[in-house]
Amino acid sequence: MSHSEKSKKILLFILIIVVVIVGILFKLSGGVLVFSYLKPTYLPSGISIKDVRVTATKADVFTELNFTTEDWVYEIQQSQTRSTTLPAAKGNYDATSTNFTCSLFVSPHQRHYRLCHSVDYGKISRYEVTQLNGSTLISSAIPTTTNHVIHTDEIGKFVDSFKHTPRLFAPTFRHDGP
Repeated sequence: MSHSEKSKKILLFILIIVVVIVGILFKLSGGVLVFSYLKPTYLPSGISIKDVRVTATKADVFTELNFTTEDWVYEIQQSQTRSTTLPAAKGNYDATSTNFTCSLFVSPHQRHYRLCHSVDYGKISRYEVTQLNGSTLISSAIPTTTNHVIHTDEIGKFVDSFKHTPRLFAPTFRHDGP
């Protein structure tokens, strides 16, 4: 074996060791190498996703799918949860109400979800959908105009449509503080 071949083998061995050490340190520091999030394959008419953001912290990985281009208020948020129950609802859901109204529903595929409605700023009809998909809590705030009513059958279809996306590598990281 020539000196050049021997040097290449030693360099390859050192590179493998460095990659393993970096991977171990990354995992020990709470990093996430692979994360799969849920994305709806159906959206109610007139609704579209404009942007996606994945944030990993030491404690969790959050996914946000944005419905508007102005801000991140109207979006689908996802995070891991240990909860097995949905938030309570008064059972007074009304898609035409300006005040906050909520009820629990069951989708066509037997997924339980909480649906709320209110009007923001007197002009934005806000549909809030909260569901559990395994250990993932999915909270959606869907905006429409006040004259555009999203019917519960469309919301049920939306709830049933969440599917896993391809796995992501190297998500965006946000620092937890000082």
